Amino acid sequence: MFGELRHEVSNELFVGTSARRAGWSHDWQSGWSHLPGKNQVKVVPFSWQATVSDVPLDIAQVADAHTGSCSTYRMNSRTITTSPLDLPPAIATEDAVILYEVSDPDNPEWSNDEVFYGYASVDGYTVAVLGMNGKEFEQEFTEFFTKAVLKVRDR
Repeated sequence: MFGELRHEVSNELFVGTSARRAGWSHDWQSGWSHLPGKNQVKVVPFSWQATVSDVPLDIAQVADAHTGSCSTYRMNSRTITTSPLDLPPAIATEDAVILYEVSDPDNPEWSNDEVFYGYASVDGYTVAVLGMNGKEFEQEFTEFFTKAVLKVRDR
């Protein structure tokens, strides 16, 4: 059951999203996207990485770690700022958070790096979605994260 749920969230939600035009990545965290030694049915795009785990995650602690005293910091020649975004109504009552991180370079000729993080704890499962697209994809990321949370909740 759990392995099937991971595959469904990781693979089926990409239909109709910009993720299909993105590059590709291998499993970025052991034990999250598939069981050790197994290959996924489909390769997961790196610009939208959805994973489900049966490892508990304290969502409030994750949100605080990103938005508390570390909400703005410097790394190399970049200023990195993270802020929480509003949850959509469909998952507003879930134990979840969506975070938006911008890495702003000191050099004005360099572009910003923008990352979305979505974390949810649903019925003993942790849902994590990483989006490597810019702010113009916020609505699409939010919809994708919502679908992942609802898929786990309504299984």
